[in-house]
Amino acid sequence: MERKKRRNKVVMMGLEIETGEQKQIIGKVTKFLEEKVKVESKVKSAYKIAEKVYVVELENREEKINVMKSKKNLKGSSTYINDDLTKTERIIQNKIKEEATKKRNKGKMVRMGYKKLTVDGRNFKWNEEEGRLKKAENFLVKSQKRKKKTKKKESKQGKGKEKGIKDVDREIGKREAGTKLGEKGVKVLFWNVQRLRKKEEEFWDYVGKFDVVGLVETWVQRENWEKLEETLPQEYVGEQAGE
Repeated sequence: MERKKRRNKVVMMGLEIETGEQKQIIGKVTKFLEEKVKVESKVKSAYKIAEKVYVVELENREEKINVMKSKKNLKGSSTYINDDLTKTERIIQNKIKEEATKKRNKGKMVRMGYKKLTVDGRNFKWNEEEGRLKKAENFLVKSQKRKKKTKKKESKQGKGKEKGIKDVDREIGKREAGTKLGEKGVKVLFWNVQRLRKKEEEFWDYVGKFDVVGLVETWVQRENWEKLEETLPQEYVGEQAGE
């Protein structure tokens, strides 16, 4: 719930705004975004939380994405824009940042995201239970491993082909029954979508109900993948398939 309240907010550090009146703060922030960040955004609210530190709420998620994508224009300045995180999220992001620094010092190509890290093209995602980064596997790799486990189980349980098939059917039936009874199951979504980069919050709220998501966008070229990945909710690790 707390994370949802912050999803359209950013923290701006290094801003020098003399006034304490909110309307004037919003005006100053809006002007700064236009002139320095080179992005036109509608600021919903803005307030000071510390010396030269302001929490800024944008109109919607797309506005926030545009700001986060354009903050590279501040490189070399004394002003920084970061995601508005909870205390727990800040601790996790600091740990990931430390790991990213170690990898960069070793000459690795590193890209850091929300609870994720990409090192030389390999994706790592933060594991809440273990409290560390773990290699993120795409759906295809997971499916292959699941098939291997099923075959191994069949060979142990079945004395013949017929018995092996019955065992597998029985296991599937148990999983289906377990899901109906509210036990742990995996929900999968496969969707051929249009204009993925333009999807609003309602779309991502629906997608977020699934454990494994496959979204197909026909007109995305390889060179545009990084731009598309930036529009994904920060909870996700994106995997590109095909050309």
